[in-house]
Amino acid sequence: MHGENVSACNFSRNQVRSYHFEIINILQKIADGHHLKFVDLTPFICTADKCEASHGNVLFYRDDRHLSREGSRYIVSKLKLLDE
Repeated sequence: MHGENVSACNFSRNQVRSYHFEIINILQKIADGHHLKFVDLTPFICTADKCEASHGNVLFYRDDRHLSREGSRYIVSKLKLLDE
């Protein structure tokens, strides 16, 4: 963590693409083979070139790869899966 400068934790969307490319392809193939819908969550956190580490007072990540509980709730609210 970068102290109070949370924006210093932001990262390039290209980093996400390079790291998750193979994983996303595998999950998409599994979903297609079982008549499921795969949802890439990247657009809920990332713009075209940057991925945010937070939104307001909500930190999205608990480490460099995993969403925090609050980050997960933020995405669920954007997906409108649960009533709030």
